[in-house]
Amino acid sequence: MEFTGRLAAFPAANLLQWAAQERATGTLVLRRSSVEKRVGVQSGHVVECRSNQPRELFGRFLLDHEHVGVEDLARGLRLGRETGLPLGWALVEAGVLAEGTVRDLLYRWLCESVQDLFLWHRGVFFFEDTAPRANPMRVELEARELLLEGTHWIDEHSRLRRILPDDGVVLKPGPAWPGEGLPPFDSRVARGCAPEAALDALRGTVGGVDFPFLAAVARLIADGVLVIDRHVPVETRSSRELRVADLLAELDAQEGGARVRGETAIVPMDVFEALVPAWIQAPASGELETLSPSLRAFLEAFDARTSLRRLLAREEELQTDQLDLLLLHLRRRNVILLPAAIEDVERRLAGGSLLKGLVRRIRG
Repeated sequence: MEFTGRLAAFPAANLLQWAAQERATGTLVLRRSSVEKRVGVQSGHVVECRSNQPRELFGRFLLDHEHVGVEDLARGLRLGRETGLPLGWALVEAGVLAEGTVRDLLYRWLCESVQDLFLWHRGVFFFEDTAPRANPMRVELEARELLLEGTHWIDEHSRLRRILPDDGVVLKPGPAWPGEGLPPFDSRVARGCAPEAALDALRGTVGGVDFPFLAAVARLIADGVLVIDRHVPVETRSSRELRVADLLAELDAQEGGARVRGETAIVPMDVFEALVPAWIQAPASGELETLSPSLRAFLEAFDARTSLRRLLAREEELQTDQLDLLLLHLRRRNVILLPAAIEDVERRLAGGSLLKGLVRRIRG
């Protein structure tokens, strides 16, 4: 059974509970702006979580916590490409890490990647009946344990954000810098603050999801390794602009897939709003029933004649949900964005154009 919804209505915790109760097997795809995660479940157990963000890859996790060096990681990646083995197993075959060690690290990394979803308050999801990939180094997570730790993350995240309200916080070395006996991850964060660093720039010194990073910064402040120097305004983007990456980048950016470069590219919103959405394959009625009336009406209005300018809500919150939902269907190859209404496109097509058949199908 495939279905679609909004995280505001069906949070990640509810989705994992559903998968456990139904002993579901498939892939839960969650999308928030340009970030996408694919959570594989097997008989209700979480067995994988793939992100399109390079900072969240298992190799980056191993480097940040100094379980491998750059040369050993490169050796494992090279062996993996040559043999088709996943990175963890390739590192075992290369003699870099023991199998038990890799399984423990995979478990911890997978927990963090999934628990990050508990902090996603907006976005969309869909569940597809695609079984997770076979993996000789598979670990399984129980939904109950994820829910317990995820709830802790939610509570603790609120506390951390009182200390570090946004990315405009600027940090610098404190009296105890660079710190003695720090864990490798914390040490990397501390070194990134010399001579100073705003929180958004500091985040780039390590990989992983946001919660462990914020927790490390808070620990370093509490221990006097770092101090808050000042706060600078956080740049906000214009409501009349749309980051191309938010809509198009990473549509096929799973490992080994093509990537759209230039994530900071910006297009005027009025250019985007002139596009006309049309269904290649419309969602089933059951899938539409899981949506709110406003979002259901948005999708039902994709008639190949009405532009996004007329379809998108003026309210920022609803428009964000609409764009996430549009992106999800673009990702699933269900929707095409036309440069004009279908009749105008048809008039402009040359007689022998290969697009004639597609146009006839859309009009039909």
